[in-house]
Amino acid sequence: MSELSNDSSLRQQHQEGHKALILNIVFFAVMMGGILLVPTLGFVFSVMVISIAFAASIAYIYLT
Repeated sequence: MSELSNDSSLRQQHQEGHKALILNIVFFAVMMGGILLVPTLGFVFSVMVISIAFAASIAYIYLT
């Protein structure tokens, strides 16, 4: 019985780890895009985009 519990716990941790990896990749892409857009769109707009993406990622982590 405990092996089933450990197996389901391991699967759940694997799913959460996969979700965190995808979230980190998306946030990295948004951050790099914001950094590259600084010369084009300006510093303030880039900071706003990165801040919104960061807040959304934190909210997603806590709400799921």
